[in-house]
Order: sequence, then C-alpha cells, then structure tokens
Amino acid sequence: MIYVMRYIFKGHVVDQFGTMLDRNWKGETFAPSMAKAKSNLNYQWKKQNNYPRETKVILEGHFTSEMDFLKGVS
Repeated sequence: MIYVMRYIFKGHVVDQFGTMLDRNWKGETFAPSMAKAKSNLNYQWKKQNNYPRETKVILEGHFTSEMDFLKGVS
C-alpha cells in the first residue's frame, strides 16, 4: 500500500493585483508536498476557468491535508 498526502483548498482566488476572481472555490489534489499541491491547484483553477497558464493567481484560504492511500497499488 502506498500512502500519499491529499490536499484540499477552500477559499478565494485573486490575481496579482488583488482582484477577486473567484469568491468560493474548492479544489483537491494528491501531491508529495504543499508546494506541489499549490502548483497543482493553481493549474486546476486556471484550466477550469479558461485562464492562460502564464496568469498569476493566488489562492487565499484554508488548506487541509490528510494522509490517504492509492487503491490498487502495492
């Protein structure tokens, strides 16, 4: 059984100038570190909202993490 960290974000998304882009967004990802999770969640938000990958967005809110395991992997 392989354990990984699951990260969940709930909160606001703003651009580099502080303009609110999304008031109440929730996303989750599996990642080896918080830094990678933030990167994954930024990417998810941009894809869901059709923003170019070069756009700088900031996740302002609450991150939670929990240990989970990958099913079907030994």
